[in-house]
Amino acid sequence: MNIVLAWVLFSFGHGLGLPTVVGEGEGVADARVTIVAVEPNSPAAAAGLQFGDTIVGFKIQASEFKITAIDEVQQFVDAYRGEKVLAVIGRGGEFFEKEIVPRSEPPPGQGPLGVAMARVGLVRSPAWRAPWDGLKTTASAVVAISRALAGTLSDFVSRGTVSADVSGPVGIFVFADETRRLGLAYLVELAGILSVNLALLNILPIPALDGGRILFIFIEKIRGIRVNQRLEQDAHTFGFFVLLALMALITYRDIVRFF
Repeated sequence: MNIVLAWVLFSFGHGLGLPTVVGEGEGVADARVTIVAVEPNSPAAAAGLQFGDTIVGFKIQASEFKITAIDEVQQFVDAYRGEKVLAVIGRGGEFFEKEIVPRSEPPPGQGPLGVAMARVGLVRSPAWRAPWDGLKTTASAVVAISRALAGTLSDFVSRGTVSADVSGPVGIFVFADETRRLGLAYLVELAGILSVNLALLNILPIPALDGGRILFIFIEKIRGIRVNQRLEQDAHTFGFFVLLALMALITYRDIVRFF
């Protein structure tokens, strides 16, 4: 049902218009240069720029430069390295100005602003095609999240570490609140992704999850006899407390990181 819910959400989102990375030559309505990552200790971070912000333009002295493409941002900041400029930023339907000084000598792999950018627009599907596009998006999400989960589990088993990208309820709440400010389309897409994520987590063959119960049924089918009920119950109880402990640790890490 989580997969079905994701399909419904993605289908609705496609009809509404889902945020999609588009090329410079693609004529998509409302396509804007969007910040998709902000490097720590960068001019962008110091100015308070965030994931999802759009760069609308720049102001310096009496001149104003409107931005419609990523290379225009790059050309502008290269021309005014080390100088104080005003960046016109869009966030959740509001527009404001941020004072920022592009770095003259950025660290390797980073630009003068310290951001990663993409041209993002809302791509809408006709009502008759939205369910099909929603199904394709659901399938893509299942593949992408499965790979991410496999990588996370591999790191946990081999190195005993959990990626900083993994969050618990607190991190999800913070990210959902930030996504809400970007607009309904972004929130619908996030809800669909979370639904797929929950489905895949729940199907893992771990005691206390549905996947763990399916595992015991599979063992019973192979052996031809029922698994000892006390043993199965103890396994589910142990798995439940392990999951609670992991959730508590990740929640603590989220609180330290966000607050």
